[in-house]
Amino acid sequence: MVLDFLPYKEPKEPRRKLGWIRYVTFAASLIFVSALFLAKVGNIERIMFWTFVAGNIVYYLTGIALAFAFKDNRAFCKYICPITVFLKPMSYFSLIRIKCEKEKCISCGKCKRV
Repeated sequence: MVLDFLPYKEPKEPRRKLGWIRYVTFAASLIFVSALFLAKVGNIERIMFWTFVAGNIVYYLTGIALAFAFKDNRAFCKYICPITVFLKPMSYFSLIRIKCEKEKCISCGKCKRV
């Protein structure tokens, strides 16, 4: 929501080919959490809390920096966010999907509104 206050509502350039970074972010997060549990670290609640706080700080700093660099409010979501690692396969196998017949499309946007 904070990123919505930035002035870049519509990206000025086409999307860059940096989506692979989200998989690195996801793998790093998974390895970190797995290592904590497998090592049976004491005070895991405290470590997870401070990791959560630090992760949020990094999220906002990175999100704002990418928004300014790419002139796009959603740059973090498009290139780095590890949540999309789960969302992409789910949307691929979704039961309800909007399909467009390219030859009939006049780009009115009605299908998106409905």
